[in-house]
Amino acid sequence: SSSSSSSVSSPPLSRSQIHDATLSARDEMIELTQALVRFQSTLLHPDEGKVVRFTQEWLEKNLGFETQLVHVDAPKLSSERGWSPVDWKYDERPSLVAHLRTDTPSPNGRSLLFNGHLDVVPVEREEDWTHTPFSGTVVGDLLYGRGAGDMKGGLACALIALRVLRQLGYRPAAYVGVHAVLEEECTGNGALSCIHADHTPVDGVIIPEPLPGILSAQLGVMWVTVTVLGEPVHVLNTSKGSNAIESALQVYAVLKELEAEWNQPEARHEVYSSFEHAININLGKIHGGVWASSVPSLCSFEARVGFFPGVSLDHVRESISAKLKVAEERLGVEVRCEWRGFQAEGCVMDTSSPLLSTLKTVHDEVLDREIAFTAATCTTDCRFYMLNRDTQATCYGPKANAIHGIDETVSITSMLEVTEVLANFIVRWCDIQPISS
Repeated sequence: SSSSSSSVSSPPLSRSQIHDATLSARDEMIELTQALVRFQSTLLHPDEGKVVRFTQEWLEKNLGFETQLVHVDAPKLSSERGWSPVDWKYDERPSLVAHLRTDTPSPNGRSLLFNGHLDVVPVEREEDWTHTPFSGTVVGDLLYGRGAGDMKGGLACALIALRVLRQLGYRPAAYVGVHAVLEEECTGNGALSCIHADHTPVDGVIIPEPLPGILSAQLGVMWVTVTVLGEPVHVLNTSKGSNAIESALQVYAVLKELEAEWNQPEARHEVYSSFEHAININLGKIHGGVWASSVPSLCSFEARVGFFPGVSLDHVRESISAKLKVAEERLGVEVRCEWRGFQAEGCVMDTSSPLLSTLKTVHDEVLDREIAFTAATCTTDCRFYMLNRDTQATCYGPKANAIHGIDETVSITSMLEVTEVLANFIVRWCDIQPISS
């Protein structure tokens, strides 16, 4: 015990030791990111289950985590706050809960959880990509691939930060958990299943999403499926029918009026007061018609509706339903709607909380430049820890380009910086102890 008491006065690892060990881990960091990117883990693809199991084995083998696969139990979870209804099955699509415990926790140590999502959005226009989307090709400072930035590269940073400390002979002196989840991009049900299965209390959650700054707020997001019914006739009698596709576009235009209303300065949440256009309603998918010479009788579209923190899901649904009613009356068509996918509330982080303030301090010291707290106009899985578990959570991750777009990349230099900051943060937050103990 004499060695442990003497180590309180000066940190057992210097910043320069961590810096050098991070640079030495560069190849391992790139290889892990490439391995993750090469799984085509889009919604319902067989690679979803495979990438989760790969991550499970990697954590067990390289960091000594205990792990548990968690399956989404829809009947059980459907009454939980933040559940998003879907019309697909959850067979063979688990998320991962992993634990790194210590028998001799430090009295100064605080527990930490890393969350990262392993699902990625679909690829469009693959022929226009410079490198095939699931190749993980490295050119200069950039690692290419769908999910490289959002957010397999970020998850690799967190895991390699733990590896860096391990290479130096140390481990966290407090509990560290990992939730590696599916469906962050469409429901959040993967993260919800993890917090439902894992009741380990933690003092803070970091999600290495590729957002600028340290996340201080996020919007609510709701997906709505709208179906417009027309009157089917031959084009010869077009004037007697009603074209459901044309009507659907007009219905969407009415729904879009909410966007302008909610972006008015007096309607904005205080955290978003300086945002001219924080709220977006996006027409993401449309499907209608069966024949070029028939007037389509049915058209459905899926839209993504953003809304401010503090606004209830019921209020958003009522507002959308009211707009669709207006469209029905104005256009004389029948409109139906369903709530499938994201039913996600917004949330605001406490920037003076120990988690966010310590993370900023460590970043500013290690990289010798200031990082800002930033509100985002999207959603992340932070909401589950904040709203369901009353635990401070934030996002802090590497710089990425073209996420959800063509030629998505993550910066390797930025990944090394984030890895180094997270390793130093673990030392400061969790405290560390020699692996032999």
